[in-house]
Amino acid sequence: MTKNDLRHDYYDFMHSMGQWMSSEYARIQKRVLEDPGTAGDQVEENWANFLQNWLPANYPIVTKGRIMGYQGETSPQIDIIVLHPSYPLSLRDKKLYFAGGVLAAFECKLNLRTRDIKKSCKNAAIVKSLIPSRKGTPYDELHQPVLFGILAHSMDIKSKDEKPHYTLVEKIHNIAYDALEELAEIDEKYIHPKYLLDYICVVDVATITLNKQLFIGHFTDPNHEIPETDIDDVNGFVETSYMANWEENEQFDLRGNILGTLVSDITTRFAFDDPPLQRFAEYLRSTAIYGSIGRCTYWNSKVLSEEVINTLISRGYENYPFSKWRRLY
Repeated sequence: MTKNDLRHDYYDFMHSMGQWMSSEYARIQKRVLEDPGTAGDQVEENWANFLQNWLPANYPIVTKGRIMGYQGETSPQIDIIVLHPSYPLSLRDKKLYFAGGVLAAFECKLNLRTRDIKKSCKNAAIVKSLIPSRKGTPYDELHQPVLFGILAHSMDIKSKDEKPHYTLVEKIHNIAYDALEELAEIDEKYIHPKYLLDYICVVDVATITLNKQLFIGHFTDPNHEIPETDIDDVNGFVETSYMANWEENEQFDLRGNILGTLVSDITTRFAFDDPPLQRFAEYLRSTAIYGSIGRCTYWNSKVLSEEVINTLISRGYENYPFSKWRRLY
């Protein structure tokens, strides 16, 4: 009996949620042309409802707000914002949310289009830049404290090879880095993996997650060869990859994988800075059913501080699931 034969109930729940989302898509789509504004509101409500029910119960979810940085600068309007549990009650209905208390931001679409991805990639970098960068560990230096993603019921992006999750990976891989280069014309700081979009979830296609892996210093991993790159750096390099998790597979039962991966990955990211959440996050991770493909980009080791690089070279990596000195995030 394989692990897939012992499919966890978690993925049955997520499959049911996917079916609900699909029925909502059909209902909303019927009226979208006559009232696109109401349709957009319904899409946001669907996703807010889903996140409220499946992310940690003490993480407040708010809709339609802007995020304010430390210098008073503000983001574009964001559809859904996840706040820190300690965010003051009296500030939760002000529609202007202080960046220091924001953990995630999501833009919602009924039908995702290519132009939506480009706009969201830029908004992701702008929102992430509202919060000061962190120093001291590989995790902190490669991630801003706020996640950013796109949530969609379906997509209006043509697939040449009839495998839409392949197409979606190619789109985000190309667009994400181009968006940072455009922003870098204003400020070079944006050429850094910490400003990349973290997620795209399209309910009937795939969940795309951003992974980061370090090839710096001495390490041994018999299951992963060092990739060939054009990076000329004696210290090594950092790899980022957008990985697709989908559901259609002739050999394995991947039902529920799309929404299940989304919730599990977001919960895990929250848990890095929320120790009481780590036990449950690791439990969700242990139920994982895999079906993923991706595209990689390579970054000079200078995306990390000299202090972190020197520590990695002298001390190496840690294997604890929520260590900020892991090699793969």
